[in-house]
Amino acid sequence: AVVSTQSGHYGRGLTERGWNICSDEEQFHLKWTELKSHIDFEQLVEGKQLANHIPASACITTKSGLLDSLRSYYCSNALKESSNELSKFFPETYKLGDCREREKLVNMIGEEELWICKPTNCNQGKGIFLIKGKQELLNYIEKKKKHGKTNISSRIVQKYIASPLLIHGRKFD
Repeated sequence: AVVSTQSGHYGRGLTERGWNICSDEEQFHLKWTELKSHIDFEQLVEGKQLANHIPASACITTKSGLLDSLRSYYCSNALKESSNELSKFFPETYKLGDCREREKLVNMIGEEELWICKPTNCNQGKGIFLIKGKQELLNYIEKKKKHGKTNISSRIVQKYIASPLLIHGRKFD
């Protein structure tokens, strides 16, 4: 099998498993990229070429997309009576880019509460940091505004889970 990849880390892992790296952008069986934007899904040959990303999957593969999908599901007419069921398995979450959600978070967060701020489209712990209390949250928002940074719109803040479910001592997705 032949793979087209731009990532040395994944390329090594694939070659160790018997894949051959291909530099020809047309003669591959699997295209492996870190970013979905590096894949032209229209050009893949159906039944012969695969990619390691799924088109139009942001509704479940980004943190804000998953949040919106779960909220929509639990707010549907069929589930109105059980809308608080979401909090049983998904931590309390706010989108910083949504003015109403950001305001709600700022108004309800306590000074000693621990929250976790995450980029919506990263994985493996990249870009994550803890926020302790309202003042730290306000300082972060103000710092981003002062420096003209707009990336708070691509961040969520979740209630920190002190004792998460682990598999073999590790967190998982």
